[in-house]
Amino acid sequence: MFSVIATDLVNVFVNPGLPSLIAFFVDIAHFVGMPILAGFVGASVFVNYEIDTLTYNHAKLTQDDLNESTMIFVKDAIYTAIGRP
Repeated sequence: MFSVIATDLVNVFVNPGLPSLIAFFVDIAHFVGMPILAGFVGASVFVNYEIDTLTYNHAKLTQDDLNESTMIFVKDAIYTAIGRP
């Protein structure tokens, strides 16, 4: 993480411009924003799983399965919105 941020800072000063700034802020957003988002998703999955545990057990779904599928959906939505594959 430190090397990516250091590289971005060097690029901002060595090759100033909008692409360097965008890369810096995208990396910061990934290192700070994604863990925060994952925390919210994890809390939401926990609450919803506890509300209807019996149904999820009959479907053979664990909290980890639900958390993984929800994060894949959220990441896909974010990356699609910013134009990345």
